[in-house]
Amino acid sequence: MKRIASIVLGLVLVVVATSCTIQRKTINQIGFQNLEISLQPNQYEIIGDVEGTGKSKQVIFFLSGFISAITGRSVGAFVRAKELAEFEAVSKARGADVLVSPRYEVKTRSIPLLLVTIEKAEVTIYAKAVRLIPSKN
Repeated sequence: MKRIASIVLGLVLVVVATSCTIQRKTINQIGFQNLEISLQPNQYEIIGDVEGTGKSKQVIFFLSGFISAITGRSVGAFVRAKELAEFEAVSKARGADVLVSPRYEVKTRSIPLLLVTIEKAEVTIYAKAVRLIPSKN
């Protein structure tokens, strides 16, 4: 009976330790952050300073988890947390089209376990929200 209980408990712990939740929000064209264009002052309006925070957890298995734990970089969790932070920041500024001069505050943590590594990331973005003004041609 004890053996069955310990097997069941072990299975429950494995399921709990390896389950993850992914939250994904997207904004059309948000991936074009590095696009450089020149605008005249009458083509945009600075809405103001905004900030947003995103958090993400990821469970990765064996070799990639081991490498992540050694290097201290949780790439997958960081990318998701950054996307969530950008989405939140743009959503806070009504009518904003783009974020300018973003600054990021990043907190990452890797927790290596037997065959998996749990990665946690929290990213806060500070930026200026800008609304593009359509040309009147």
